Amino acid sequence: MTRHGEPIESVGLRHAINPGIAFSMAFLEVEACVAAGLDLARWWLAEPEPYPAEFKATVIAWKQLHDQIGAHVQDAQVTKSMRKK
Repeated sequence: MTRHGEPIESVGLRHAINPGIAFSMAFLEVEACVAAGLDLARWWLAEPEPYPAEFKATVIAWKQLHDQIGAHVQDAQVTKSMRKK
């Protein structure tokens, strides 16, 4: 994933605000599971059978990348609106 040809992970946000929010890996797992529309009981309780660990890791990575994309889109919108002023 790139922004203006650069890897999105290395491109800083110009108008980012750090809210200082911290959360656990368990929260991230539940958030990723729900965002992907997966079965939370299967994810968390392994019922009726567990999702494979590699699959769960991929879903978490997808969620984190999805959030990064959203932050970069918002940053670009703020930049554009500031240029119009």
